[in-house]
Amino acid sequence: MTSRTPWCLAVAAALLAGACRPPRPAPAPVVAGPAVPTPPTAAARWARSWTQVESLLSESRFAAADSVLVAYVRSAPPGGLLARAQLWRVLLKLEPRSTGGDMAGALALLDSIVADSAMRDVRAEGLLLRRGLAATDSLRRLELRRRAAATQQASERAEELRVARDSLARLSAELQRLTRRLRSP
Repeated sequence: MTSRTPWCLAVAAALLAGACRPPRPAPAPVVAGPAVPTPPTAAARWARSWTQVESLLSESRFAAADSVLVAYVRSAPPGGLLARAQLWRVLLKLEPRSTGGDMAGALALLDSIVADSAMRDVRAEGLLLRRGLAATDSLRRLELRRRAAATQQASERAEELRVARDSLARLSAELQRLTRRLRSP
């Protein structure tokens, strides 16, 4: 063996070791996966919901508009847009063509809005609307009582008039009888 032999053996061993090693896997090709859409922002969801509500209101489909608002309220984060949707629900409850003007339901919803600390963005508007509705409701109830009293009074007067006519008819009959009696010989 020559002096080169150890060196040659070392090179040969290194080459054999490299040849015996498993090959490196080829890098995986980069494949673009399906794009994951980012969820819409609260403002974008409100804009989409509000467009639907406006369309339904223009068609006088108040219950469907309220359903869209309810769906938005269920999924909306706390804040101004949620409060705005709730206020619109109150206004829809007051619409006479939708529910006949559900004053009690509107007042209850307004009370919940005013009491909810997350709705502080619209608390002032809610309080003003609540006071106005309470005054309107008081006036409506007063008018209903006035009409009921007027109807009762008209009914009593009609009864008095009927009694007076009956009495007048009896008196007239009695006068006719007396007149015939006086004329007869």
